Amino acid sequence: MSPPFKKLPTSKKGSFGEQIVKNFLKENGCTIYSSDDKEEGHPIDFIVVRGTEIVAVDVKTKPRREYYQDTGFDLKDFDKYTELQNINKIKVVIYFVDEREKKVYVALLSNLSRKIKVGEKNYPFIEGAGREKVIYFPLQNMKIIRSLTDLECLAIAEYSSRNKGYD
Repeated sequence: MSPPFKKLPTSKKGSFGEQIVKNFLKENGCTIYSSDDKEEGHPIDFIVVRGTEIVAVDVKTKPRREYYQDTGFDLKDFDKYTELQNINKIKVVIYFVDEREKKVYVALLSNLSRKIKVGEKNYPFIEGAGREKVIYFPLQNMKIIRSLTDLECLAIAEYSSRNKGYD
């Protein structure tokens, strides 16, 4: 029997990244609404309100790819975000907490979705097969909102499956 979702190392890593982003948003005058239901995976981490603007937020706590200046996530998540944005007319914002670059990036889903060529690569770029497809976006399409401290990077690394052999 596998451990509950919130006890998985990747869930703990994600929760740590979410807290970094929540702290940043609160410091910048935002109100955050989140569910206490962390028993299962979900496409959106929380809702943010600032003034009259309401956005859905998801946080990805992961390093950029080693040999490319890009990062990404599961294509099925991208499809869920796109559906939320198009059907419900709510902006979707994705934050990337990257311990390799020691930075936190942010982008509107609509900006990530724009086609762009970087070097020889056309983005968004999809890789993988079947249910394991990942969609990648260039870092240059994202805004850096803050740097991570060495201590934050060490804490994230503690939960990294790349370092602990959880794969």
